[in-house]
Amino acid sequence: MRKTFNRILHTMIALLLLFTLTSCGTPAAKSEADIRGDIQKEDRCFSDYSLKIKSSTITKRQTNQDDKTDYVWVELTAENDAFTYRAEYELMYVLYNDGWLLEKFKNTASDIIPLSYPTLEEATAEINRYAGGCTYMDSAKSERSVSYQFEREETVYYLTTRYRTILSYQFDPSSGWTSGISEMELENRPDIVGEWLYQDSERYFYVNILSLEDQVVTLEYDLENIHISTYETANKKTDVPVKMDLNGDKDGYSIVLDRYSVYGNIHIYVGVSDKKLTDSTGCGVSCDGFFLKKIS
Repeated sequence: MRKTFNRILHTMIALLLLFTLTSCGTPAAKSEADIRGDIQKEDRCFSDYSLKIKSSTITKRQTNQDDKTDYVWVELTAENDAFTYRAEYELMYVLYNDGWLLEKFKNTASDIIPLSYPTLEEATAEINRYAGGCTYMDSAKSERSVSYQFEREETVYYLTTRYRTILSYQFDPSSGWTSGISEMELENRPDIVGEWLYQDSERYFYVNILSLEDQVVTLEYDLENIHISTYETANKKTDVPVKMDLNGDKDGYSIVLDRYSVYGNIHIYVGVSDKKLTDSTGCGVSCDGFFLKKIS
């Protein structure tokens, strides 16, 4: 009886030793913590942007002891102070004498999502540092870009231009949000409504532009001693306001009082930098070669 017991005991000890040796000879597959460590080493985003892992999930795994391979699919979320980083990976481990070693690593998908976005208040402050009087119109947003559209008007040399002004933000993981401004002209119109006057010892030119609509000017004028030829002068005056076509483009318009003469016509110059209004020359209303000053 004792011999039988001893035989059974020896058999159990042998099996236990065999199991222990076998277990020691086949290292366990990589743990989830080890896999996270390998991802942090292989994906440069972690070192470049000081990312910290918030969560990770092994979505699929195929370990084959006979083939000495271990395939792991991982989804991971990490963050720093500026953005959230979401990524998916495929890893393959191979069992060598030194244990399970990472043989292949592939980042199959990744996305960077900013933690905050430029607000309308911030955009409004920035756009008004560029140009005052901007009015908010619309906005558009994606994961890494934001644009705010404004409109504004600017009058230079009696030419009023309406602009569509776009403030665009782009997110870069290295530098954060950067901005740029682009503009396009929507329309130009002369800013000429009002009273204009030129006077010296020989002549008196008064023009009152009452309205400008659809390239039609309503005005009245009192012109004394304008040239009607090289040697002759005359007076021209309206009894009631008249309407005339404003012919030309944004750099120069003419109101033709006498289409058969080059003398005595009223001209309007706007938007030309080298014709800035001075005592005698520049943008604005002219008659007979003299520039009138806007008096109201």
